[in-house]
Amino acid sequence: MKIFKNNNRVVRGILATAMATAVVVVGCDTEETVSYSEASETATVVTDPYIQVVSSFFPFEAGKKYGMEINVINGVKEVEKLNVYATYTDAGTKITEEEVLIGTYDVTGDFRSVITDSLTYDDLKAAGPLPADPAEVYPGSGWSFRFEGVEPDGTLVPFAGGMNIVLSKYAGIYEVSNSVYMRIQQDPAIFPPPTFTDGVARWNGTQTFIGFVDENTLSYNDRWGYFSTPGCSWEFSYDEAGNITEIVLSDGIVCASASATLATCSDPTQFANLSTYVGYNVCEESNIIIDNEATGEHVIKLTYGYVGAGGVRQFTETLTKVVD
Repeated sequence: MKIFKNNNRVVRGILATAMATAVVVVGCDTEETVSYSEASETATVVTDPYIQVVSSFFPFEAGKKYGMEINVINGVKEVEKLNVYATYTDAGTKITEEEVLIGTYDVTGDFRSVITDSLTYDDLKAAGPLPADPAEVYPGSGWSFRFEGVEPDGTLVPFAGGMNIVLSKYAGIYEVSNSVYMRIQQDPAIFPPPTFTDGVARWNGTQTFIGFVDENTLSYNDRWGYFSTPGCSWEFSYDEAGNITEIVLSDGIVCASASATLATCSDPTQFANLSTYVGYNVCEESNIIIDNEATGEHVIKLTYGYVGAGGVRQFTETLTKVVD
């Protein structure tokens, strides 16, 4: 077992107001932004320790290093070490290797310890049999990481929140640049100004994790367009030309409404109101992946919806892959 060099930076006590820092809290079902300030000293009491994974996904690239950064927030129940485990899955053989402990770090902060390390391909090779040349890793293969605290008496504390490294040019974090949600029809009563405009809703600027399923299938995670749906995902398949050919629901459930049925462009008439609103046929202009080999900023255009009480809820969006 390799023990990584401990590069943790420690923030002792409660952070001063001038140093308030926003971080992402990663839990089983929620993701929210919180700021720590001097006010936390009197207003917040943390009972159970937890972690904040600063970057939860990295695309695998030969020769690249992956900057792991974990905030460990200690509570009344303290942990003194953080164990990092990795599980490797080979997309070619479909074999998932046994989980391996690849790093142990000291947790020394009174309140928050920031643990960082730079993972190399040699570090990743500890999780399973891999080719000597990282360029020969089979597309779609990847590593999933989980984190575990260790209390002073040796008690193990599993933490919610993980990290993934995947070899897929399309998998990654995408940002929405253009979007429209129409609930049956344009309706200012449902989406009133000033929060909304023109009787429709948008979610521009939000980010979504697009995951790798297999060579021709990607997953859309924790959102259904305008709606945040933590823990629920769905999939879409594409052909060699980048045309999105099918949308598949996980367990047959529409994330935004469990009692609804899926609406797709296999019946373009279901999106007639949305097409009229935007001024073009959304089914003809979307459901495609636009490859960008030059920058890696691939674009995915999707149109989909669901049939609920009263009619079809219609969604269209353009997502662009976020590149470091």
